[in-house]
Amino acid sequence: MKFNHRIPIYQQGVDYVKSKIISGEWQAGTDLPSRRDFAKQLGINPNTAQRIYSALEEEGLIETGRNTTSSVTSDNERLRVLRQSMTDEILNDLITRLKQMGFTNESVVETLEQLIHSLKEGKHA
Repeated sequence: MKFNHRIPIYQQGVDYVKSKIISGEWQAGTDLPSRRDFAKQLGINPNTAQRIYSALEEEGLIETGRNTTSSVTSDNERLRVLRQSMTDEILNDLITRLKQMGFTNESVVETLEQLIHSLKEGKHA
């Protein structure tokens, strides 16, 4: 994983796990790597990996029992809310940037509709 030096590593790690969950790569109930293995995979300090897992546990996105591996929550409602909140955040950032570039609400909608149409036709990745 390539890190952005402007954003705390633990936050990037949290976002990384959330992306894995949202994409379906790590589905509900999927066992996560141990904290030590996760740290090795990302090339981070094990204490940072612990902080990432703790933050995800606090958000209810992963579950850890006594002496067991952590796993993605089986709470589908919580996963739906995560997907929606991440989608809202991305779209809000996009719309804000477009409006800063002078786009009107109507031109933002038109541009998004054109992009969606192109995606449906396979013209974009």
